[in-house]
Amino acid sequence: MIRNLLIASAISVTLSGCGGSSNNTQEQTQPAPPKTSTPTPAPTKPSINTAPEITGETSSEILAVTGGEIVFALSDSEGDSLDVSVEHNLEWMSYTQNDNILTLKLQPGLFDIGDYDIRITLSDGKDSTEHSIAISVKDNPDEWGAYPLSKEMLFGGWSNKDESLILAFNKVNQGLVINEGQIEQISLEQNEHGEVQTYLLSCYATPTDCVNKSALDFQVIAKEENKIRIQYKPLGQNATVTTLAKQIAPAMTDKFKYNRPAGELTYMPFPAGYVSVDGEFESLMSVRLIAPNTVDQTSNQLFIIKAEFDKGLFTKSSLNTADSKKASFNHKDSGEKIYYDYYNQYNKIDVLYSSENYTVFDINFENVLTAQTESWLSEEEKEQIRPLLAPRHSLTAIQPLTKATDYIPKKNTTYLTQIFLENQSETPSSSRSHISQEITLLDDSEADLVIAPNTLSHATYTIEDAEMSIELDSQTTKVQLLNSPQSEHIYALTTYSRTYNYYIFETSKRPLLSIFSEQNYQALEQDYLNSTYIMENYKVEFTDKIAVRTHSSGNTQVGEVTYLENGSMDIRWCNGEPLNQACESFTSITMNFKVENKFKDNYLIRTKTKYSGNIERPYSHLMFATKQ
Repeated sequence: MIRNLLIASAISVTLSGCGGSSNNTQEQTQPAPPKTSTPTPAPTKPSINTAPEITGETSSEILAVTGGEIVFALSDSEGDSLDVSVEHNLEWMSYTQNDNILTLKLQPGLFDIGDYDIRITLSDGKDSTEHSIAISVKDNPDEWGAYPLSKEMLFGGWSNKDESLILAFNKVNQGLVINEGQIEQISLEQNEHGEVQTYLLSCYATPTDCVNKSALDFQVIAKEENKIRIQYKPLGQNATVTTLAKQIAPAMTDKFKYNRPAGELTYMPFPAGYVSVDGEFESLMSVRLIAPNTVDQTSNQLFIIKAEFDKGLFTKSSLNTADSKKASFNHKDSGEKIYYDYYNQYNKIDVLYSSENYTVFDINFENVLTAQTESWLSEEEKEQIRPLLAPRHSLTAIQPLTKATDYIPKKNTTYLTQIFLENQSETPSSSRSHISQEITLLDDSEADLVIAPNTLSHATYTIEDAEMSIELDSQTTKVQLLNSPQSEHIYALTTYSRTYNYYIFETSKRPLLSIFSEQNYQALEQDYLNSTYIMENYKVEFTDKIAVRTHSSGNTQVGEVTYLENGSMDIRWCNGEPLNQACESFTSITMNFKVENKFKDNYLIRTKTKYSGNIERPYSHLMFATKQ
């Protein structure tokens, strides 16, 4: 019995362990629920900001004085608050923003004529947009003013931004204009109504004639402190309307150490100068001044001024007794023409204008009779010409010459020039510099010089810092190789020296400029025939057998021509008019005319004068010419 109970208990335990069911109240184990993951929320997509927009013109034209407004629409797709900035430094421009409207308010004057680029920036705090507008302020002749001309208003030196027009006026109603490089003298004169009228004198176009003048339409149409706007219209030319600014406290700089009279270089040798702006040495300046020839005639003449400067301003001048001039007058009783010699005494030299390209002077000077003239004129005659000797003013301008440091002359090459050597030729009355008309550079140190009139000499040379040192017969000549403004050529600057024995060994020195040009052109006969070459003071017209030279005065000379193998023409001047293109007789003078070089816009001409027996003058002339 007991044994049966034990077996039953064992079976019950076994079933229970196997998960089977029983009638017992014992708790059963439940299966675990399946695992589930918590979903991650999707990221929120950020909102995209749109840059604000400016809608309006990209260019606009307005009239000076009249002015106007330019309106722009501003927008932002998100409706953000907008901030506007307008970049400019123009006193005549302002702007307002009213909600989504931007208004540029423009009120330019006559001095504001020109083109301007304005940049507008619009920001919504997150992004920004830029908008550019080109504004062109146009002239407005209906608003031009009319300012009476006066020496008080015009005194000083004036120029526009690019120096295409420079004006300078002194206090005695004289003016000088440099218009696109062309120089003219201006006269301010009062008419019978008390109005000031302006005229252009012919002194620079025709140096011998300073009497003839032409009307000049010169108006000041707007005026501010140290600024004027003008209309400048010479007779027969187009009008120039421009703004000129007055130069304050002008002074020369050391850029003018080497200089020359302003204007075209038309012939060689051309007068030049050298200046010490700080007074390290006495300066020599070659200038053009309007000075009297006779009681009733003046001309534009070249003078050499000895002067001293400090900080670019004139301090004093010494009398250059070697630079005498000749003038004449008719005796008041007999009518006899009497000649006299004089020097200039320079009392004051004021700088009216100075830039890198020009310096304009107002020169106050008076004539001083030479000792010889003082001795032969009577007191009555001296009294008659006293008005000619009185102090006067003349305006003049110079241009700088700069060292040609980038220029390297070629070896085995001949250069046309006129170099004045330290070597002197002696005569009983004087001694003067030898002139070299050509120089051939053989190698790095040897050269051949052609000394006028036709002597070949061997020399040595060196070149350093645009200075050529030529040694000939133990004498050294310094040659400055220079550039000239508005010129494609290289120039040589030397000093011509002459000592007058009969003036107690008085020495005259004159800085002279000549072209330094490679000889690379061989003129042919057809270069001359049926051609006209126009120089500064005359022109030469060639036909088949005849040449006609016409001077600026209107006088003419006619000669027979012969073409030579060296590419030149000999012109034998006729006595009287030729018959059937042949001279019946000749003068004792023959001119040799040669086209030496051909450039872009002109030609280089050399002329030599020969007398009977083929005797040449000791020098020749180089000049620029245009060809017709």
